[in-house]
Amino acid sequence: MSEMILGWEDKLDEPHREMLEWMRTHKANVYLMAAPEDTLHDLPREVVLEVLLDKHGVFKLRGHERELGTMIEHAYATVQNVFDFIRNR
Repeated sequence: MSEMILGWEDKLDEPHREMLEWMRTHKANVYLMAAPEDTLHDLPREVVLEVLLDKHGVFKLRGHERELGTMIEHAYATVQNVFDFIRNR
């Protein structure tokens, strides 16, 4: 079972905090969890950024904690794309 990581937002720089805030104000809940090592699939111990979009879906990004800024950028772009798709249907 994955363990929720607390206080991770404080480690973000200002541009990434702004992206996180934008996602949260647009009904995206963003969490960071510890991902244990998975020897069966040859995956090291990492973190998982989980994004739950209001009634539209969920996606997860797995990576090293040092890549958190890049993970936030990918999540931000994905949330924007999903909402653009919904608006333009």
